[in-house]
Order: sequence, then C-alpha cells, then structure tokens
Amino acid sequence: MGRPATKEATDVQALADSGKTRTAAIRCLMSRRLAGLLARQRFPRYRAAFGYGSAVIPQRSTAAPALVDAVLCVDDARAWHAANVLRNPAHYSWLKTLGPAAIATAQATYPGVYYNVTSELKYGVVATADLHRDLDAWTSLYVAGRLQKPVVWVASDAALSAAVTRNLRAALGAALLSFRPGHFFDERELFAAIANLSYGGDVRFALRAEDPRKVRNIVEGGLGRFRTLYGPHVQVAIAAGALVRGDFGLMVRDAAWCLAHVPETLRGAARAGRLSGALRSLVRFSSAAQTLKGALTAGPARAVGYARRKLLKGSGYPS
Repeated sequence: MGRPATKEATDVQALADSGKTRTAAIRCLMSRRLAGLLARQRFPRYRAAFGYGSAVIPQRSTAAPALVDAVLCVDDARAWHAANVLRNPAHYSWLKTLGPAAIATAQATYPGVYYNVTSELKYGVVATADLHRDLDAWTSLYVAGRLQKPVVWVASDAALSAAVTRNLRAALGAALLSFRPGHFFDERELFAAIANLSYGGDVRFALRAEDPRKVRNIVEGGLGRFRTLYGPHVQVAIAAGALVRGDFGLMVRDAAWCLAHVPETLRGAARAGRLSGALRSLVRFSSAAQTLKGALTAGPARAVGYARRKLLKGSGYPS
C-alpha cells in the first residue's frame, strides 16, 4: 500500500483535474497560500505583493526554510506604515516610537526597502516609484534582482507587469554578455548566469550568512520555472538573430541586441567589458547597506535571531 497523499499533493491534483498543468497548479496553490498568509496579517492596502525564497519557491536544499519572504509595493510609505503600526505594532522595532515619518525615511534610505520580521514572515516594503526605478535602471538590483528569478505573485498591475517584463529582458541580455562569443552553453548555465547577476558580490556570502550553493540550488530546484519565465524572451532573442540554438546548445550571435536591453546606466560598462565588475560593485553596496539597515529596522533581538538562522544556513547546518 502506498503512502497516503499529503494535503499539498491532494490540492495540486484537484487543481490539475480542473484543467491546469501541474506546474500551473503548483504556482496557483503557492499563490493562494501566500495570499492567505498576507491576509492574516491584516495589512493596509498595497499595490502589489510577491513571495520569494525557498519557503515559497522550492530549491534544491536540505535545509528547512524557517520564514516566508515577501515584498509589498505601496504608493505612500508614510501613510502605509502609519496604518500598519496601528494594525501590527508587534511587527516593528523601537523605531515605531519615532513615528511613521521616521519609518518612511528609513525605508527610503538606499536601497529603498524596509523589512519587518515576524515569527512566520519576513516582509519588505518598497515604494512604487522606487521599485519602478530599480526595475528599469537597476539602481540597486535589490528588488529587481529578486524579480529576475521565479517568484509567486499575489497582486500586481499593468504598469508593474510591463516593468517586470523589461527587467527580465534586461537580465537575459546581461547574462548573455557574460558568455564568450562562439561559446556554446546550455540552459542551466544561462539560468545560473541570470541568477548570479544579483548575487555576485553579495556581502552575505562573504559573511557566511548565505548558502554558498544558493545559485545552484535556485536553478536546479526551479528549472521548470526558469524555463517558463525566460522561454518567451529566449525565443525573442532567437527570432532577432541575437541567439542561436544548435546541437551543442545556445550561442550568442549578436552582442549588440544584448547590449541594447541592458539598462542605459550600465551600457558604458558593458561596452568596456566591465559589466560583471560593475554589477558586483552594485550588489556589494546595496546588500551591505540593507544588511546594516536591517539591524536598525528589525531591532537587536530579531536581528540577532535572523542573523543566526542565516549563519546556520550558510554553514549548511539546520536552523
């Protein structure tokens, strides 16, 4: 006799029976669960929200994720935090005693995200305007980088969806520029290059606060999701003659197409062959800034607890 089906497997099968593919069914189930978790927090209205990380998108890892990671996009940070402090005062550190203006100022400080940590959720808050700037200009790659990898959306709008699409196309262009002309590569190498855009230079790896196998785990655990996310963009590149698919894999044919899709602020570095170094510097600065800011916004006790979990994760021990 086989093992009894888990509730998750039963839910996925029910969605599959309704006509969805298994991949779509799993994505729908994850979105429902994340939406339920966010709804239980009684958050004020937000424009968009997505979940990311191993608790939302399964990765090739033996460590059990402790927290769900999410980002909320809001139009007016000060008004949003003022309402959220009233609804969820326990989410905030001592900073709430300074008022919503101080919290909004902390959020606006580079790279423009404010995180709260609860017992089951770590959520960042980003202003709509700041998110659009990061998606189009890679001002920090802090949120844009997370949106270059598979995520689970709970809410969005047309303008944000269009910006996310441009960000994905830019990520493909930048990743393709990392391969030598005439060199064949497979889809795993391509997806690893994309994932590494926002991880190369991340100070958490130097601090051993992140799993050194993270990029590999993300790609191997989410290969199908990467194909769904980037398949249409790869086809556009092939149709434009920028990319060739042959018996030995993929090969870049037209670097100019790739360059044209990299954010304008980074094209000079790309033309000079310094794009990788420029991105590593950008990620190093934004990740260091957010790490320091996190200690302030989370409060000492939560910061230490969260850092301990990340250090254990980076060392390969269960948390």
